[in-house]
Amino acid sequence: MGVWKKTSRAYKLFKTTNQYDRVTKDIETAKHQGLPYAGASTAQGLVYTYENPKYRHYQGFAVVATWYDPPWMWFDGQGIWEAAFRDILDLATHNALKGIKTSMELAVKLKVSDPQGFIYPTTQSKNTIQFVDIHYGSDVIAKQMLAIVEEYM
Repeated sequence: MGVWKKTSRAYKLFKTTNQYDRVTKDIETAKHQGLPYAGASTAQGLVYTYENPKYRHYQGFAVVATWYDPPWMWFDGQGIWEAAFRDILDLATHNALKGIKTSMELAVKLKVSDPQGFIYPTTQSKNTIQFVDIHYGSDVIAKQMLAIVEEYM
């Protein structure tokens, strides 16, 4: 149904519970494998009133994760993503690049499809990337992102 921000949390709402088990398992896999996952969790049994195009009620679930404000920057592997990803890396400190590289290596290993989330490019810490909306299957984009990070190192 979409993504909404409320205070420091992001809510991705689903209008059915069909994907609940898979999404919950995907988040748990990230957590147990050490992939930075923005503190995501799933919440079931929610009833939403969706106003557009007219009032409708859905019983579904939400993925609730931390929302990162600037200096964190959004990245994703959808559409024409490479230029925007490079723009983020242009700002990156060496330590940030090390952290991004380590996390992207794990994303490749886990076959994270459609990598997306937040990067903090100017930090001196290696805690520089948080993945959100995590799914597994193809590592093609994650491998391409990793190769770009390695170019910057």
